[in-house]
Amino acid sequence: MDKSSRVNVLTMNLVKNYELDNLAEIQSELLDYLNNNTKNIYINSQLRFSYVPVPSDHILNLPCLNETLRKIFAVQPSYFKFYNMQPGSHLKPHMDGIFNDPIGNFGFNIPVYNCESVETIFYNCDETNIKSLNLQSARLRLPINESKLTEIKRYIINRPSFISTNIMHSVENNTANNRIMFLMRWTGVKSYKEVLKL
Repeated sequence: MDKSSRVNVLTMNLVKNYELDNLAEIQSELLDYLNNNTKNIYINSQLRFSYVPVPSDHILNLPCLNETLRKIFAVQPSYFKFYNMQPGSHLKPHMDGIFNDPIGNFGFNIPVYNCESVETIFYNCDETNIKSLNLQSARLRLPINESKLTEIKRYIINRPSFISTNIMHSVENNTANNRIMFLMRWTGVKSYKEVLKL
């Protein structure tokens, strides 16, 4: 990716694709890792999703991913996890983090499996309609009243992408298969300029 394309990433609004030359190899590494680490899975049966945290030192054992992260990021992500949505499930509208710990403004997602038609939906949400929820499995800001949300735009995140996690968003998996996404997040970082090597 040339420098001008990277500058465009810094000014993205909600979702911006970022080309990875070795995406197929990274996806293969990630699937192998996930298949060998199912004992670490956290399952929320009520909301029909699960996730697998990936310790930072385990990334060193994934050579293609590790090489790519060091090549494109000046600041390495703070944490990594797989997010697995069951068929027909709907991730409720939320913003990452809670008021006193919002976990930055953005994340980087790599599609792993069945991401070709699953929609991520962004919403306008008034600040007075937001509450914090600190669970064992997640720290979230949620709408107090979902009926007051107004949809902004829908995206299909089927390529590696930066995503604005400080905007209210949800995900709908209306397919017949699980949808698996690999998430990277930063703490204490406010903008893309701080993490990308330009």
